[in-house]
Amino acid sequence: MAVFHCANCGLTKDVADKYLGRSIPCPKCGHSVSIEPSSPEARDDHDDLEPPVLLHPAPEEGGVEPSDGRKGQDGPEAAGQGGEEAAPRPISLDDVQTPTWEDEEPRASTGPSIPIAEETAQAPRPGIFSSGNSAADVLAGVFSGFSGVLACLSVACLIFSGSLLPIDFPHGLTAVFATGAIFALYAAFRSRIPFVQAGPEIAGAAVVALMVRSMHAALLANHPATVILPTVIAGVSLAAFLAGLLFWFVGAKGLGSWVRFVPHQVVGGILAGLGVLVLKMVFVFLDEQMVCFAGLTPAFGTEVCLKWLPAFGLGVLLFLAARRFRRPLVQPLLLVLLLAGAVFGVQLLGTSPQEMAQNGWAFAGYAPRNISVIYLPGFIDRIQWDVIFDNLGYMVALAGLVVATAMLTVTEVDTEVRGNYHLDDELKTLGQAHILSAFAGGTPGSYSETRTMAAWRSGARGPLAALTAAVILAAAAVCFGRVLPFIPKFVPAAILVALGCEMVARWLGDTHSMFTRKDDYGVLVFVFLVTVFLGFRMGVGVGAVLAMMILIMRYGRVNVIKFALSGAANRANVDRAPEQLRLLREQGGQIHILRLQGFIFLGSTSTILKQLRERFLASDQPPVRFVILDFRLVNGLDSAVIIGLRKLRQLAEEFGVTLIFAGLPFEVEGQLQGVGFALNDPAGVTRSFVDADFALEWCEDRLLEDAGKLAERAVSIEDILRSALPDPAVVSGFVGYLERIEVRKGQAVFRQGDPSDAMYLIQSGHLNVQLELEGNKIIRLVKMGAGTVFGEMGIYAEAPRSASVVATEDCVIYRLSKKMLEEIQSRDPHLASAIHRFVVNRLAERLGEANAKIRDLVK
Repeated sequence: MAVFHCANCGLTKDVADKYLGRSIPCPKCGHSVSIEPSSPEARDDHDDLEPPVLLHPAPEEGGVEPSDGRKGQDGPEAAGQGGEEAAPRPISLDDVQTPTWEDEEPRASTGPSIPIAEETAQAPRPGIFSSGNSAADVLAGVFSGFSGVLACLSVACLIFSGSLLPIDFPHGLTAVFATGAIFALYAAFRSRIPFVQAGPEIAGAAVVALMVRSMHAALLANHPATVILPTVIAGVSLAAFLAGLLFWFVGAKGLGSWVRFVPHQVVGGILAGLGVLVLKMVFVFLDEQMVCFAGLTPAFGTEVCLKWLPAFGLGVLLFLAARRFRRPLVQPLLLVLLLAGAVFGVQLLGTSPQEMAQNGWAFAGYAPRNISVIYLPGFIDRIQWDVIFDNLGYMVALAGLVVATAMLTVTEVDTEVRGNYHLDDELKTLGQAHILSAFAGGTPGSYSETRTMAAWRSGARGPLAALTAAVILAAAAVCFGRVLPFIPKFVPAAILVALGCEMVARWLGDTHSMFTRKDDYGVLVFVFLVTVFLGFRMGVGVGAVLAMMILIMRYGRVNVIKFALSGAANRANVDRAPEQLRLLREQGGQIHILRLQGFIFLGSTSTILKQLRERFLASDQPPVRFVILDFRLVNGLDSAVIIGLRKLRQLAEEFGVTLIFAGLPFEVEGQLQGVGFALNDPAGVTRSFVDADFALEWCEDRLLEDAGKLAERAVSIEDILRSALPDPAVVSGFVGYLERIEVRKGQAVFRQGDPSDAMYLIQSGHLNVQLELEGNKIIRLVKMGAGTVFGEMGIYAEAPRSASVVATEDCVIYRLSKKMLEEIQSRDPHLASAIHRFVVNRLAERLGEANAKIRDLVK
C-alpha cells in the first residue's frame, strides 16, 4: 500500500501501489505530492511509543469526583497506572462511525479488476506412480495406445493418402506416430490432468489434410514429384510450430480464460463443417479419381461401390454403437472387433496381402523409416517455400482452431471429472509438445477427450496410463510396417467416417437444445453451410466476423454504469462531526456518483450521457453540482471514446456541473491531455483524482465550505456530549466519569486484537482506524475527527478489537471504561439509560445509512 501525504496541508491517505512514484495534486490545497511506499516498520515503531498520557483521571485515581459523591471502581485499570488498559487497545470494525461507500472492494485494490471467468487454485502435478492403482493405469494405457495407433493410421490416411507418392506414405505415417508418442509423453510428464491422453486429433488433422491437398495441387502443376514429400512435411511441421507458438503464448500470458469468450456457435459450425469435409475426403481416399461432390454420381456404380460401401457401412455402425454405449471399454472393443472382423473377412476371401495391396484394398508393407532425413541437405533443398507460404492462411486458421478446441476439451474433462485443472498450464504443455513435434517433422495434436474419458472411466488415475500409450505409439512408429499389409484400407476409412459423423452429430445435432437462443443455433448452421460449400478458410473468415459481431452486440447490451449513487447515502472515508454529517445527509444529493465497469466504447458514452441528462432534469431530486465518474472497475477505453468524453464535458458546461474523473489510469490521462482534453481546467468544469474516495471527500468539503462548517472549531467535551446524548441534563454528571487522555501523533489508542472494554470521544485532533495485515501491511479504513465517538460497541461485545486506532496528529480524547459503566448502572440508572439510548441511536443511524446505501444500489 502506498501513502499520499501532503506536507502543505497535512492530508494523508492510503492509495494503491500502482501510483508509486507518481506526482498527484492534493485534493485540498492543490499542492503537488509524490506518492511514496508505506513504511513496513511503521507498526514496529509505534509499538515502542509510550501509552497515551492520562491528564484527567477518573475518580478512583484521585481525580474530580461527581457532584453527588459517587466514586468510580476502575482502580488499577485506568490508563497511566500500570493496569492493562494503559496498553494500546483495538477497535471493532462496527465502531466506525461512517461506513465507506466502497463496500464491494477494499481500499487496498491495486487497480481495475477484469470480470472474466475466474481460475481456481491449480492441482499439483502428479507423479508417474501416484495413482495407487498402477494396474488400472497400465490397462487403460494399453487400450488407449491401441485406439491411438488406429487413430494415427486414420489421420495419416486422411492427411497424406493421395498427396504423397505410395513410396513416401510410410514417412508420413511414421511422422504421425511420432506425433502421438511425443504428445503422450508430454501429457504424462507435464500435464496436471493425471490420466489425460493426447495425440493427433480429427479436427486439426482435417485442416492439415485440406492444406496438404492445396499444396499438392500447386506442386503437381509446376514442380517435379520429388519435391512433394519435402514440401508437404515442411508445411505440416511449420503448421505445428506456429500452433505451438500460439499455444505457448496464450498459456504463458495467462490468456486461456479469454479463449472461453470465443462464441461456441461459431466454433461448432466450423467443426460440424469439418466433419462433412472429412466424409468427403474419405471418398477421395477410397477412390482417388473422385475429387469433388460431382464424383458421387458414378460412385454408386457396382465396382466403385465396393470400395466405399464397407468403409461407410462399418463407420456408421461404429458411430451408432459408440453413441449408444458409453461404457469405458466400448470404443477399444469396437475397434478390436472392426479390425479382427476385417482381417478375418479378407482371409476368407483367400487373398494374399500382396494381392490386396496391388488391387488397392490394403497397404504395402515398409521397413522402419528414419524421420531424421528431414534435416539432410538434399531434403531441405527440395522444399518449395513459396508453395508453403501461399498456404499460411490455413496455418493461421489451424492454430486458432486447435487452441479453441483444446480449451473446450480441457473444460469438458475438468467438468466431467470435477477436477481443478489450470487451463493456462495445459495450453503451455500443448505448446511445448507442438514445437517438439514440429522439429520431429510431425503434425499438430491435442488432448483426446474420447480417450481421456475412456481412461478415467476404466479406473486410470495417474500418468502411467499416458506413458503406457506413449510406449505403444513409439513401438508402432518402428514396427507398424510389418503389420500394415494385413489391415484393409476400409478399416481406417471406417474410423474416419465414424469420427466425421460424430463431429456433425455433436455440433449440429446435440447443440440444438443446448442454445437458449434460436439465433445462436442459426449462426451455427450458417457457419456450417459456409464451411461445407465455400471451404474451411471461408468458414473461418465468416465465423471470425460473426464472432466479433456477436461479442460487440451482446457486450454492448451490458450497462457500462454498474451503480448510480447519491452522495446523501454514500460518503468518503472520513468520520465527521455529527453537525457535518447532518448537513451532508441534507445536501449530499448534490453529489452524483457513477461507478463505471467493463470496456468503454464510444457507444457506451451515450448511456452515460442519457443517464446524466435525465438526472440533471429530475425535478424531484436536489440539483446536481458534482458528478463523479469512477473508472476503477473499467478495464479499457476505446481510442474513439475521447469524442464521448467531450460530449460529457459539454453537458456539464450546459448545466453548470463539475465533472470529476476518478481512478483514470495515468496512461489514459496522458492520452487525453495529449489530444487537448483538460482534466483539471481553470474554469473548474472538470477535475481528476487518483480515486473516488479522494473525489468524494473533495466534493463533501466544498458543500461544508459553502455552509461554513468545514473548518473545525474548538469544542468542549460538554458540547460534544450535549449533541450526542439524548438527555443534555445528564452531561455534567457524565463528565466526571470520563478519563481525559492526550495522544501524541503516531501513538495507538489501542491495537488490533486487544480486549474491547471501553468507548472513546474525540475532543480535538484526528485519528485513523486501520487494519493491520500480515507482512506489516496496513490499510486505513477511516479517518476520524473532533466530535467523533468510537468504540462504543466495545463495552457490550466480548470480541477483541478487529482494527487499531492510531493518532495522525496530537489529540485529546475521553475514555469511558466498561467497569465505569457498570458503576454508573448501579449508582445512576437514569444516566446509564441515557448512555444505552445513545448506543441504540448510533446503531439505528448505521442501520439507516446501510439501508439507504442498499436502496441506492438496487434502484
